Amino acid sequence: MGYFQLPGAAARLAADDFAFVDRLWRDWSPGWDFPAECLAGVKATLGDEEGASHAIGYYRSIPRSLLVPGASAVETWRIGFARISIPALVFSGDRDGCIASEVYSGIEGAFRSSVRFEIVRGAGHFLPLEATDRVADLAIPFARS
Repeated sequence: MGYFQLPGAAARLAADDFAFVDRLWRDWSPGWDFPAECLAGVKATLGDEEGASHAIGYYRSIPRSLLVPGASAVETWRIGFARISIPALVFSGDRDGCIASEVYSGIEGAFRSSVRFEIVRGAGHFLPLEATDRVADLAIPFARS
């Protein structure tokens, strides 16, 4: 996320047929032999430097939204740090090279209602793609309850 704050980040992301995306996928989901067509679809969706700029716009807006003075910043902080009032199911892959499962330690404090934390063994960052059946087996009954 910090990298995407730097000037020229979209151009670097799009460079060499999105080689940076190849690296992210390998680093974030080590050991996953992802289908080439899946990654090709991601790159096609990003398209070019302009598309990359839009895709990372989300990351680039986070710091700005927290630093804007006035009532909107106060509201952003209030909402962003409010305890979550609906039940939640949180997943983490035990091989996630982006957000380690340990990051979620103490997550219960962020909720006023129940939270269930599931570590998906043998999976990295892209859980619905890597462990589709396991995620569905857990998520569908949770959503129905």
